[in-house]
Amino acid sequence: MNSIKRIYYKIWIDAIKAAVKTNKDDQISWKSILLIIFSVSQGFNLLMIFFLIKILLNLNLEIFIHFDLFPGKMLDGFLSAFITLFLPFLLLNFFLVFYKDKYKTLMNEFNGFRMKEGLVFMLYFFASMLLFILPVIIGKSLS
Repeated sequence: MNSIKRIYYKIWIDAIKAAVKTNKDDQISWKSILLIIFSVSQGFNLLMIFFLIKILLNLNLEIFIHFDLFPGKMLDGFLSAFITLFLPFLLLNFFLVFYKDKYKTLMNEFNGFRMKEGLVFMLYFFASMLLFILPVIIGKSLS
C-alpha cells in the first residue's frame, strides 16, 4: 500500500475508532455521519485546489456542471455543487472504506496505529476548513 493511501486509511481508522467508542449501538448513524463529514472536507479541498489554480495560474476553469432544471438559480447551484464537489467523494469513500465492511479489515490492519481517538481526523477536518477559508480571505483582500 502506498504512503498516500496509508495516510487516507489512517485518518479514516482514527475517525472510526472514535465513532465506535462513542456510538457503539448506532452503527448506521456513525457510518453516515463520518461519510458525510469526510466527503464534505474533501469537496472543500477540491474547491480550494481549483481556487488556487485560478488565482496562481490565472486560469478560468469551469468546475461546476451547470443546470437549468429549477426556477431560479439557488437550487440549480446547490445541485451543481453537490454533483461536482460532494457526490464523487461520497461514492469513492463508500467503496474504499465501507463497502463489504472493509473498515473492519482496515481496523485489524492498522491495529498498531495508536493515536488519541479522533485527533487525526479532527486535525484533517479543521485543516481542510482552514485551508478553504484562507484563500477566500486572501482572494477578497487582493480584489
